[in-house]
Amino acid sequence: MPNVVKLLRSTASGAAPAALVSGQIAINEADGKIFWLDANGVTIRSVTLKDLDTIVAAKLAAASNLSDLSNAATARNNLGLSSLATTTPGTGVATALGANIGAAGALITANNTNNFTKGFTVTPNNIGTPAASSTVTPDPALGNYQYLTNNAAFTLAAPSSDCAIDILVTNGSTAGAITLSGFTAPSGGGGDTYATTNANRYLLMIRRINSVATYAWKALQ
Repeated sequence: MPNVVKLLRSTASGAAPAALVSGQIAINEADGKIFWLDANGVTIRSVTLKDLDTIVAAKLAAASNLSDLSNAATARNNLGLSSLATTTPGTGVATALGANIGAAGALITANNTNNFTKGFTVTPNNIGTPAASSTVTPDPALGNYQYLTNNAAFTLAAPSSDCAIDILVTNGSTAGAITLSGFTAPSGGGGDTYATTNANRYLLMIRRINSVATYAWKALQ
């Protein structure tokens, strides 16, 4: 008859081993708990196996943002997602993003030619007030329309990638010369002449195409 190996065990609820050695396991049958010795050789760890179903269910509760999985709208809300999370490409995308983004159901990608029949609004990026003698390089990732206040002489460098950026420059009371660096352009950049007169505004139109950067000034007074 084969030998039966039994773990340290107890049938009394709340009972726990006073001590264990490395690799030794104890079980409380009444509580559905197993005990083992932590790698530190001192602390006795435990887990209640019979509660695993409850623990897993709790992880799917609203407090854990994964509840109501049978209700798509509530589940999306708990996960912080909008209805676009379940919009089917090619059918509802155009409507969800605002009708007429291109050919019916077409996504805007590098491989699609889209006909836009709607306009859009933008929030211009505030470059801020460049510090004296600093160098500012406009970042096209921050938008095609940007603005800054000139209150000290600084250098404005050409963008590092092909793009089109319009920058509204407003002169402060201590506006200084703006040095354009890295551009290919006629003397002064073409267009109007920039002056540092207090409160004057100018539109600095920057274009970089095939790594060739140009600019032109447009006086707004």
